[in-house]
Amino acid sequence: MESYLQLVLADDDEDDCLLFRHALSELSLKVHLTIVHDGDDLFHLLNESEKPPAAVILDLNMPRKTGFECLDEMQDSENFHAIPVIIFSTSVPENLSIELRKRGARDCFQKPSEYKQLKALILHILKMLEPEVLQRKVNSDDGNKSS
Repeated sequence: MESYLQLVLADDDEDDCLLFRHALSELSLKVHLTIVHDGDDLFHLLNESEKPPAAVILDLNMPRKTGFECLDEMQDSENFHAIPVIIFSTSVPENLSIELRKRGARDCFQKPSEYKQLKALILHILKMLEPEVLQRKVNSDDGNKSS
């Protein structure tokens, strides 16, 4: 059985989620994306999963439990503190980015306004998380591609 990089996107904006999923699918990489729309759903998923995801891509402004609360709760949890959290939000000023990294975020990115930039940013995030992801793409382009 082939292995896939497991990612979770926590974002309440349906359009942003669809764009993220579409951009990711165009990269033709072995990545499985699960989307949740608020912090409560994120923790329900994390608690129910047999294996933790490779990373959580986290929006800051969500209902019920914000990205800030999720980040803090994950860092305080023995079960979840090792999961890399990538902040992916509409606005991430430098001072906020510094604060979020101090609180445990692996990195912080502002959502790009153009689709091509979104694809490039997703690829950058994946390479940061798992450098061999490009090797997987090369192998799949050589005729070993599966969906």
